[in-house]
Amino acid sequence: MGFYGTWAAYTSRMTFDPADVIANGLPRATISKRVIVIGAGMAGLVAASELQRAGHEPVVLEAQGRVGGRVLTIREPFSDGLYAEGGAMRIPRTHHLTHAYVDRYRLETEPFTVSNPDAFCYLNGTKLRMRDAEEMASQLGYQLHENERGTPVGQMWAAALSPFAERLRADSANAWAGIVAEFDQFCTREFLESRGWSEGAMELWGLLYQQEALMNSSFIELLREELGQYYEDMVQIVGGMDLLPRAFLPELRSSASARSWSRSTNRPMASRCTIRRAGRS
Repeated sequence: MGFYGTWAAYTSRMTFDPADVIANGLPRATISKRVIVIGAGMAGLVAASELQRAGHEPVVLEAQGRVGGRVLTIREPFSDGLYAEGGAMRIPRTHHLTHAYVDRYRLETEPFTVSNPDAFCYLNGTKLRMRDAEEMASQLGYQLHENERGTPVGQMWAAALSPFAERLRADSANAWAGIVAEFDQFCTREFLESRGWSEGAMELWGLLYQQEALMNSSFIELLREELGQYYEDMVQIVGGMDLLPRAFLPELRSSASARSWSRSTNRPMASRCTIRRAGRS
């Protein structure tokens, strides 16, 4: 069963299946309630959508003049068709719940390029290709232990994670709980230190694998992502990531009042869903 079997066993204890809610909806309400949803980010939009499908009357309060929260596609001042992502920019294929909504709204996706070995980078002031960076580490002034010289830090990281993968393969039902109990107190830096990594190796790995700013974050969280291969196969939404939060709007606006976007505190006209831009005090 491996990691996914362990994770499935854990999620099986939940009292409901989120995937089933997306596919079939929440239980139909016998009495419709007006429900206030704070924020029109992805969580707020999903909550409002599912509540409305169940027969309730959600009221979404949003302080900004847009929906999406941290999903922010920047379209100006670029030419038509060009954009940049200022927030979420990729979706791992293992994020099945997100993909369920992508499929519901028939949004097109395309592969997301995670890394490019021909890309240029600067390490210690030296310009070189990404594919050459690890092999030239000792020449660039990184202070490595003797046993680290000549070994790519990516290979060192894979070796450090290998025992965890073996434990999960050997005892998928119980291994994860044991790993969490043993390593939950470790940040990533502390874990690497416990494995005897040099400062130079940790710095180089952090730079090359986008972990430099996350070295003090939870090792267990990173381990879960690595063993689950969350970031090895990802996609992006063609046309911009903000197409996903915006896809919720037609159904939520379909019965919303025209005043729902104003700062007015007046009671909105009767509607199944209202989206308001909240005023500031």
